[in-house]
Order: sequence, then structure tokens, then C-alpha cells
Amino acid sequence: MKLSQLPLLAFLAFFGCSSRHQSSYRYGDVCITRVDEPGHSYFYWGTSARSATPDVSVDYHEYGSSLDGYMIFNPDKSVSVIGVLGYFQTTGSTHPVAVKSTPNEQFIPWRDSIAGRYRNVVRLRSEEAVERQENTANKSAVLVSARE
Repeated sequence: MKLSQLPLLAFLAFFGCSSRHQSSYRYGDVCITRVDEPGHSYFYWGTSARSATPDVSVDYHEYGSSLDGYMIFNPDKSVSVIGVLGYFQTTGSTHPVAVKSTPNEQFIPWRDSIAGRYRNVVRLRSEEAVERQENTANKSAVLVSARE
């Protein structure tokens, strides 16, 4: 390799790979789009992340760079998000998507009650392979597209 090629390689290493990934979660006719950036995830109602404001944002850059939570597709077609690890917040959107604050004395029995039968629940993780494995093992019926 020639020394003159080093600036090009440095540019490609830093800017050639996108650090923004998009995936979607679908249950019935409700779809939530997820956009991941380093240390942050954003959830949008629908199949597109074109809205200027996400419905839910998660900041996890100060939490060991890991996101952990659950998304529940409710019978009334609303969506509840329960944060386990990371700072989850509803952004004031008019869509029926909201972070649900659940005290541990309620969360732990709920989590234990759905083990092995998630159905309308999907586990949210920052690591795609771990998320897929946990949702498959717990029989989630939520369809998840691969992160692009």
C-alpha cells in the first residue's frame, strides 16, 4: 500500500460506513419504525421515520451503551414501551405510542407471566442477534425486519 492512499482509507473508515440503522416492528396492522444511532434509538408510528419528531426516544450512551426494554402492541392498537435499561421518554407525539412507567413490584410479575409466550410483546435490545434470539425463544408474534 502506498503512503498516498492513507488519507483515502482514513476517510472511508470514518465516513464510509453508516452508523444509522432502521428496522420495523409489525403486529397486525400496527407498525413501529425504529432508527438506531450510536447511543440513541428512536421509535416512530408507521412505516417511515420521516416525521421530524419520534414518538419515543431512548438515550443509552450513559448506560453501558445498551438498550433493554419491551414493546407491547395493545388490543386497542396503541403501543406501550417499558424501559428496562436506558432513558426512555415519550416525545409528545399525537400517535398512540407511549412509554409506560411500571414499578418493579408490578413489572417483575408481568415479565415472569409472559415468559415463553410473548405473543403481542417484543423485547427491545441494542444487540440485534440477542433481540432476535430472545423473541424467538419467547414466541413473540411481532414481525421484526432486519436492521438496515
